[in-house]
Amino acid sequence: MRCKRGSCETTQRQIDLNDEPKKWASFFNSNRMSAKGMGLNYINPIMRNGEQVIELKKEEIEKATEEWKQALILYVVGESPTIAATERYIALQVNTVSKPKVYYHNDGYFLVRFANLDDRNEVLYSGPHMMNNKPIIVKVWSAEFDFNKEVLQTVPIWVKYPNLPLSCWSQDSLSRISSGLGVPLYADECTTKVERISFARVLVEMDVARELPKKLKVEDPNGRVFEQAVQYEWIPEYYTKCMQVGHQCNKEEGNKPKVAPRWSINGCRNKLWWVA
Repeated sequence: MRCKRGSCETTQRQIDLNDEPKKWASFFNSNRMSAKGMGLNYINPIMRNGEQVIELKKEEIEKATEEWKQALILYVVGESPTIAATERYIALQVNTVSKPKVYYHNDGYFLVRFANLDDRNEVLYSGPHMMNNKPIIVKVWSAEFDFNKEVLQTVPIWVKYPNLPLSCWSQDSLSRISSGLGVPLYADECTTKVERISFARVLVEMDVARELPKKLKVEDPNGRVFEQAVQYEWIPEYYTKCMQVGHQCNKEEGNKPKVAPRWSINGCRNKLWWVA
C-alpha cells in the first residue's frame, strides 16, 4: 500500500512512541546496570473508593523485616558522631567475628546491622552507653519504627528499686512493678542471680514527655501497701518547645541532658536477662 509523502513517517513515529516503555525495559535488562542494581516490575495498583492504593503483601514485608531483625538503633543525645567513630565505639563493646554495618540516617540516628542476634544483644544489654560523655539511646529496630516518636520521646532507662523486698525479685513481680513506669525490658545479671540485694536494677522503656515517677504504690497479696522508691541512672532532658530529647533548641540557655554517674558493685557485669 502506498502512502502520501510524510504520512508513513508520522505513522512510524507513533509506533516508536508506543513501543517506548518496552524499549526502556529492554535497555535496563540488557545493560550492565542490571548487574549492579535490582530490576523492578510494574504491578497494577488497586482502586479503592475511587482512590489509588498501593497494596503491599504480608509475605514480602515479613521477608524484608527478617533481614533487619538483628539491627539496633543508636542515637547519641546532643552529639553527631561520624560513622567511623560509631564503628570504633561498637568495636569496644563487643568482640564480633563479622564487622557490623553502620548506616547513618539524616534524622540524626544510626542503624547498626549485626551479623547475628548474639552480637546485637551484647551491645543492647550492656548499657547504659556513653560516647564523649554523651548518653546513647539504644533500641531494637522494628518494622514500625518511628524515630520522632520512639527515640525522641520513648526512651529505655535503667532504674533501681532500692531496698526492694526480696519476695518481689521474681520475674513476674519485677515485671508488674516495672509496668507501673512503662514497658519493662530486662533485669541485669546481679538482679537475676540475686548477687546484690541492696537494690534491683531493671531496664524500662518510658515516655519521657511525662514526669518520671519517684515512687510506686505496691500492694502485696495480703493487702499490705508500701511505697517503692525509684531511682534513675540517667534522666533525659525533654524539651517541650521542640518535643525532643537532647535537642539544641535551648542550647543558648545552657540546658543539657542530666546524666547520672555509672556504677559498679563488686565487679558485677551488666549482662541481662529477659524480664517480660
